[in-house]
Amino acid sequence: SNYYIERKNTSLPLTFENVTKLSDNEEYKFIISFQELKSFMALGIVKLVEGMQRESVTSIYNNKIISHVAYNDNKARTIAKNIIDRNYYIKDDIAIHLITDGEEDYVFNGDNLTIKSGNMDLLDGQHREAGIEYALLKDSNIDMKQSIYFTVGSVEMAQSIIAQHEKQTPIKKELVESYVNTDGKLIFTRFSTDPDISRYYKFVDSYENVERGFGMITSGD
Repeated sequence: SNYYIERKNTSLPLTFENVTKLSDNEEYKFIISFQELKSFMALGIVKLVEGMQRESVTSIYNNKIISHVAYNDNKARTIAKNIIDRNYYIKDDIAIHLITDGEEDYVFNGDNLTIKSGNMDLLDGQHREAGIEYALLKDSNIDMKQSIYFTVGSVEMAQSIIAQHEKQTPIKKELVESYVNTDGKLIFTRFSTDPDISRYYKFVDSYENVERGFGMITSGD
């Protein structure tokens, strides 16, 4: 069946309760229900910003690597089905970043985090977030919660967070998925995460990037 996520624009402020500050780097964490997450995202105030998404694709323009936000709706709908079937584990945060571009205004009082104004980016978890919304459209009574990793800082800070999560440029997701539960997946993981190798080789996601000397690529052939 076809069902689609709605977005509408609204105004701030918005307050989150029972928030924990993780460090002096303006890192916060809180937990909200799937329903609260859906209501929050439906406001249309959290965007996907190019160059600030962990799941991205790259292309070449004027001999430079350009990143673009990658979204696969089938992936989101698969997550939704797993949630509806209660075959889903909520082990990862959804990461949201408030950009310090002069428009941000927020207050943390030790327990509540209030966002008064600013531009927010969905840094990581776009497929999981969309999957949650799709699942709720089919079953509005799902009793699950989601942890939110909320940061405040520059675009560069956001990119550093992404880089920490994914040390080298990711290979194509289709290739990773093709290796699930296979010997190839184990071999690739050990190979790509070996510190002695990663110091000298960088993995890229297209043969174009290899030809331009940006790194090496794996193949499922």
